[in-house]
Amino acid sequence: MTTTQQNIKRQLTELIDLAKQQLAAADDGEWEQVDELEQQRQSQLRKHFSAAIAPASAPLVRAGIEKLQQLEQQLLAITEQAKAKTASQLSQAQKGNKASRAYQQHK
Repeated sequence: MTTTQQNIKRQLTELIDLAKQQLAAADDGEWEQVDELEQQRQSQLRKHFSAAIAPASAPLVRAGIEKLQQLEQQLLAITEQAKAKTASQLSQAQKGNKASRAYQQHK
């Protein structure tokens, strides 16, 4: 493995680690941390992969991108579940408020 490929591998590992940290934060409901990690990840992507990749490094980059896409899908699933749960909780709270107002009006 060339020095360039070693650097690419290290950079991809850093991105994958950030994505894994995002998953852990999302599992814990730490959405601000998820956002901060996303900003870091996007910054790293722009920093390290804004230039063309040498053909010899393409398979390594492809494998890294595929892993990042898998993690992104997992994060998206967690986000959708949290969104649905929050929407349900909001709906229940609105029903409770409506019932309370109705009770207050008919007291």
